[in-house]
Amino acid sequence: MLQSNGTYSLVLIQPDSGEESVLGQVSVGELSELTLVTAPEACEEFLRNLVEQLNAKAAVFVKVPGKQRYQVSSIQFERSAPNFFEGLQKYLKHYYSIEMRSSTDFANNPQDFSML
Repeated sequence: MLQSNGTYSLVLIQPDSGEESVLGQVSVGELSELTLVTAPEACEEFLRNLVEQLNAKAAVFVKVPGKQRYQVSSIQFERSAPNFFEGLQKYLKHYYSIEMRSSTDFANNPQDFSML
């Protein structure tokens, strides 16, 4: 199980170029509920709405390849399940091109990031 409690940076990955930009920071609580910590003015409203929407979800669904060719399936991650934080990370990456990164991630690759 991934560690969920703590503060994470929300990193937008541009799908066409792979360029990464930090949108802001969130703290993650006991049940993987998010709280916006910091965000530039340009991103604040979007991130507040995103956090509110994610906190309201009892489960997230992430699309994955199906068993047969061209088939699509999904995996459900319940908020009460121990793997919900992992599902939340996959959901953000899949639907928004946003990764949640810890301070350890930045320490390991400091040159890869720029502030938005």
